[in-house]
Amino acid sequence: MPPLNSPAHTGQQPTQTPPHTPPPFLLLLSLILTLPNLHYAQRWHTAIHIGAGNYSGDIVRIPQTILPASGVTVLYWWRPWTYVFWGIYQVAWQAQDYGIGWHTTRNLAFTGFGMGFRTGLLVTFFRFDELEWRRWRQWSAPFLTTGLYIFAFQTWREYRGQSLILRQYGTEGQLAARADYPPPYSPIQGSFFLGAGYWYRLSERWSFQIALTHYWAWTDYLDDVSNQYPDPGIFARYSTREEEAYFLSYGGRTAEMYTLWGRQRGFTSNQDYFFTLSLSLIYTFWTPQCPFEMPTYGQEQ
Repeated sequence: MPPLNSPAHTGQQPTQTPPHTPPPFLLLLSLILTLPNLHYAQRWHTAIHIGAGNYSGDIVRIPQTILPASGVTVLYWWRPWTYVFWGIYQVAWQAQDYGIGWHTTRNLAFTGFGMGFRTGLLVTFFRFDELEWRRWRQWSAPFLTTGLYIFAFQTWREYRGQSLILRQYGTEGQLAARADYPPPYSPIQGSFFLGAGYWYRLSERWSFQIALTHYWAWTDYLDDVSNQYPDPGIFARYSTREEEAYFLSYGGRTAEMYTLWGRQRGFTSNQDYFFTLSLSLIYTFWTPQCPFEMPTYGQEQ
């Protein structure tokens, strides 16, 4: 095993700069999603979401870390109480071991970003999009949502001024191609979500939502922690940057690497999950067509 202070090896090196910021084409995607709706009546809505997300998994977060979440969604009024929706959503995560027992000395940490396609059903408790005497029958309604979120994610950690993508270092032996180590995990994952919120109408075309949504991820590697500490010797065989791999895998505890080998690093049986609290501004597309008319507030004609 080469010394930790040895010169950098030559050869191809892992990517160091992950996507810290959302892709610039998000606005363009929102416009594309809304264009098909311009020729239809009040059954179509477009929403812009802004909120915050949090994570729960193998890394203890004390204090809690809250990072932004955002997205755009199209909703279609499918049934009197039911909407079908789809859109683009992004969320970020961050956590570091701190303050509880062995998690403090484990010293693992990560920052992550996910973006993908979200689709599902929204069910209101009242018939929210229905008229009565040219006025909305309901101005507000609680609702439930459920569906699927398919997303691409990246997880990294800062080390000596560099952002190191954890997946590319095989911190639990994933790149060793051995039966006693897990295979590399995919950066494309999915989740099932369930949420609840409240929908309030501001005017004929504009409305507002607040929602809390819980996502159950189909992986335990959102934080790059799940299994056991690997054999330190494997990093010299498949990584061109052993020093960084040692730090990411063992949390900087390089003097204890061979003592930690085979011990618990994460909790394999527990899948990661995250949740978001979002505020949404919604626009209702309405092309007046007989016998429908725009609702008139405060008076009947």
